[in-house]
Amino acid sequence: MDPADAASEPTGPERSSENGVEELRTTTVSVRSERLGLRGAVDVVEDADGRVIPVEIRPGAGRDEGRSAWESDVVLLCVKALLLREMGYACERGVLHYLASNTRVLVAFTEERMAAALATVEAACDLAESPNAPQPLVDSPKCPRCPVVSVCLPDEVNLLLGRTDRPPRRLVPTDEDAKPLYVGEQGSTVRAHEGRLVVTSREGELASFLELDISQLCVYGAVQVTTPAIQRLLARGVPVCWFSSGGWFYGMATGLPSNNVQLRIAQYRLASSREALKVCREIVAGKLRNARTLLRRNARGDVSQALARIDAARTAAETASSIDQLLGIEGSGARAYFSAFRQMISVDSTGTRRGQRPALLRLQCPRQRGNRCMPHRWTRSFAGLLPPTSVREASTCPRPGGGVSSAHWGLGRHPGDQQRRGSEERLREAGRGGVPGSPREEESPLGL
Repeated sequence: MDPADAASEPTGPERSSENGVEELRTTTVSVRSERLGLRGAVDVVEDADGRVIPVEIRPGAGRDEGRSAWESDVVLLCVKALLLREMGYACERGVLHYLASNTRVLVAFTEERMAAALATVEAACDLAESPNAPQPLVDSPKCPRCPVVSVCLPDEVNLLLGRTDRPPRRLVPTDEDAKPLYVGEQGSTVRAHEGRLVVTSREGELASFLELDISQLCVYGAVQVTTPAIQRLLARGVPVCWFSSGGWFYGMATGLPSNNVQLRIAQYRLASSREALKVCREIVAGKLRNARTLLRRNARGDVSQALARIDAARTAAETASSIDQLLGIEGSGARAYFSAFRQMISVDSTGTRRGQRPALLRLQCPRQRGNRCMPHRWTRSFAGLLPPTSVREASTCPRPGGGVSSAHWGLGRHPGDQQRRGSEERLREAGRGGVPGSPREEESPLGL
């Protein structure tokens, strides 16, 4: 490869003369190596006497008030020197420029340093291919500010592994400034006006919100959203979601898709491999384990039979031989859980029965609304995954009559419920001359 191809939209070369030696400086030089599987960019490359000198600009200060460099910065500079050598450049030394202390530290690329950098690259590649996460840092001051500290839980993990005896540091969740906007006033219109979203009706203006304060827009039923409002929201990466007046999720509009192609490739590979069944086993077993824990903690009566059935379903889920068998096991466990669900509810004199479902309306309604507003397809879309490709959801197939089936396997759905609900739906629609498969506002999407 021609070394001249290494520059990706760099600034124009700057010539300077110092101590009688003419130097050529180029900024933002892209480097890559197919053999090492790495690519990156060098902040500044200086060319003197036919040899290049990579300059890495760091925002902080060096060690000892800038007189020496941090070891991690040295490794980073050596890795970029490896990439320059892979592309045909002669590179013997580099420079670390620390902005906070305004100092330059010269780094010689010795054999020991280059070997250590290469070993670091190989270890990073092995870690990326490994299914197991590395052990977290011990008492690191960087962990509380890390965005994934609630997932990694370094203090809790180290305490359980016996690597430290210090109590875990308290985690304070961040409070996002932007909040979801829900519009359910029938006949209203959502407009964009001077950086705000204005909700109006025939009677006049109902509410007004700053666009910066909105994380997503959810409209229910006969609510209009103007084209300028949709354009403004999508330009800011704010999704617009449409629901029926009863809460059925119809679809959503989002901005440009994510550029993370590797995520989609990994999703396709997982969905078409034998690992899909393993992932499904872990999901269902974890759900049943959590359901059993909730019953043990909150039940006010005897739920020993339900606990035994849930535990048996969990054991069977860990050894299921197919996705279909796993769906049946999941439904059996969910049936046992909801059969004892009433034992976790304190029913007083204000308790109200709804048909044959003995659940309080004040609990039943939010639960149904939440299940309708957060289907699996919606959550996977927000996570950056492609909804139709799932390791756990049955594919939706067109019906012979031209309609599209909206049935999917969800949490707590028994396999027999889907067939029963389909038969009841066809009978009801045939009796009133409707079209099978058309959603109705008064029907709950839960098969419980």
